[in-house]
Amino acid sequence: RKVVELFALVTDGLVAATDTLLAGDRELAREIAGRDDLIDSLYHDVEGLVERALLLQAPVAGELRYLLSVLRIVPELERSGDLVEHIASRAARGIAADLTPQMRGMVTRMGEVAVELWNRASDAFAERDPAAADRQVDAGAGAVALAFATQSRYASASPVTARADGYTPVGM
Repeated sequence: RKVVELFALVTDGLVAATDTLLAGDRELAREIAGRDDLIDSLYHDVEGLVERALLLQAPVAGELRYLLSVLRIVPELERSGDLVEHIASRAARGIAADLTPQMRGMVTRMGEVAVELWNRASDAFAERDPAAADRQVDAGAGAVALAFATQSRYASASPVTARADGYTPVGM
């Protein structure tokens, strides 16, 4: 149950961080960045529960595989929570004004694809669907291509001078 909660926190955070980045809401961006502590705390809780189960219950076969999968998944969720925090911290710097309409569209689409991938992963985990991994790899390839296209487009944009608040867009 707590792992599914971690999936939800990361997915909801990604939606909020992307929306905040595009809206330029600096106050909300700082609030979203502060939510990472909850993800970190839940991550440690889950890790502790798995360690106790391994030590005290001596699980075998399917239950052991499940617990090992949890130990592999939760660090990825925690790291993804850190990435949500990073997006929110960028939003707090006010980069929305520097995004072209094309870039805004790409960021929107990247957010949608990432949320779809997290929702699929969450569903597969909750249903204990081992075949879902292959489907995720196929869907993830499109997300990676979109990320590279966005990064390339952003890096090739015309140089912008520093704004009055001292911020200069990354890669420019």
